[in-house]
Amino acid sequence: MGEYWPEIYPQRKAFCRHGSRAPDPVNNKILSAFRNVKSFPLERIITQFWRLVKTSSGTRLFSTFNPYAYSCSNHRLRKYRSSCCQYSYALSDRVVVDDDAMIIYGAPPSTAILNQFPEVVLGLRAHRGTPLVDLALECELTCFMMLPAFSFTHCVGVIEVSVRYPCHLLQIYQELQRELLVGACVS
Repeated sequence: MGEYWPEIYPQRKAFCRHGSRAPDPVNNKILSAFRNVKSFPLERIITQFWRLVKTSSGTRLFSTFNPYAYSCSNHRLRKYRSSCCQYSYALSDRVVVDDDAMIIYGAPPSTAILNQFPEVVLGLRAHRGTPLVDLALECELTCFMMLPAFSFTHCVGVIEVSVRYPCHLLQIYQELQRELLVGACVS
């Protein structure tokens, strides 16, 4: 007689906090996609949406009040998500001297938006020195991909998929693509 091992279904949590804003179709579509990704591995993973927002100091990416999902196997991912909500990515490489210290310049999320093409980083250690990368490495996240998300004809933000093992990126990309219809079209 062989041993019987029950099939393990990975635990994950998917959220979207609306704050004082009403829910919008883009967030609803992305949240649904995050909930329906079947290949969510047991290993370390977080997916989150960074929305493109025009501010008085320029266009930036914010993750606050946007959908996210993470595996429960690493309690530090909550800290990573919380830190992501405190920072934003600027779409310009030009650093303003008196600018806010919570703005990150010249990073792959910005490049994915500017090029309107996915960015994949297989060796996160090469990007050490920014607070979010350093925290991601503490959470045993070693690689990520940034997928531009489109609504009709314009880019509305970027979907971050950060994982421990690069071999999971392609499978998760394919499932997100299937859930969001074509590419990362959220309309």
